[in-house]
Amino acid sequence: MGGYGAEHLAKSIANSSLGPKVEIHGTHADPYLLARSSAHQNFLSPWSFEPDKYIQKISSYIESHSIDLFIPKSDKEVTVCSQNRDLIPCKMFLPQPSDILAAQDKLSFYNILHKAGVHVAQTEQVKSIDQLDSIFRKLGSAEKYWVRVKSAGEAGAFGATWVTKPEQARQWIQLWNELNNVAIDEFTVSEYLPGRLFEVLTLFSQGELKIAKIYENIEYYGGSGISGVGSTPKVGKTCCDHASVQAVKESLKAIEALAIETQSKPNGIYHFSVKENINLSPCITECNIGRFPSTCGFLNQIGQFNVGEWFVRFALDDLPPDIPSNLIDLEHNSIYMIRSLDQEMALLSEDKINAFSLNK
Repeated sequence: MGGYGAEHLAKSIANSSLGPKVEIHGTHADPYLLARSSAHQNFLSPWSFEPDKYIQKISSYIESHSIDLFIPKSDKEVTVCSQNRDLIPCKMFLPQPSDILAAQDKLSFYNILHKAGVHVAQTEQVKSIDQLDSIFRKLGSAEKYWVRVKSAGEAGAFGATWVTKPEQARQWIQLWNELNNVAIDEFTVSEYLPGRLFEVLTLFSQGELKIAKIYENIEYYGGSGISGVGSTPKVGKTCCDHASVQAVKESLKAIEALAIETQSKPNGIYHFSVKENINLSPCITECNIGRFPSTCGFLNQIGQFNVGEWFVRFALDDLPPDIPSNLIDLEHNSIYMIRSLDQEMALLSEDKINAFSLNK
């Protein structure tokens, strides 16, 4: 707790019909972020990069405070908790460990989706710097190419940039290797996707889709850097057109492909980034599996259902008579999400935005 993603999720739950009967306890390994947590009680935990110590301390706190549900927030926490389910003395609502491992590695996930015929950007792993010329020839002639790190790591498009030629990719990868100790074979090069970028959030329970939501990213933080690349949205917008519905459907195909590959039933949260290629086909670029995105506060306020509330309800089997099922929960009003560093997220109507349009 204390980070904006966790704070948005906690607020979504507290403001739902569950709010009066929920007590939220927050954890974080960063005392500065934990100090601003809005939770009823807070606990300074070890970092999840020390898994044994993390699990032992978290489990002890859960037991001593009679916690009913534990919700990991980062990729590393999701991995560690899924691999130590038997040691955590309360409920969790996560996909299977095999699904998490397969989806968190972008190259592994790409291979699964490509084999199943799900739309993805053509991608090649960089096994050595000397391979780059042949990789670019294989990808074919294009104005831009996409370079990124395949394994789950830090947020903010970690290690990602667009390039126009092999020499730029070579310099970028070598720099990250030398300054950040990122292994060469952690990098991939892909075709560049020039189209719209959607964020899709889905909630599954025991293999069944319950709710799917979507919005479109418009602007990002991090655009002032050398590559102009960022993954944290600054401005987002609701969408309900044919392209956005297709992006949701492609995400559902990706979940089905993953479940077939691992022989499991989808369960919990799956967050997809989906970007259109040059032919306007929606391509899955990644899946943040088992955790809510930092923009969940926006997603939980658009459409009919609050995914944060229903995540808790399905996790704890606290279900009222009218349960959402197989629902693509589109918001038909045009609502913009505006985020900035020192202000709360604002949700504004399209009329409010257009009142200041330079095109008028």
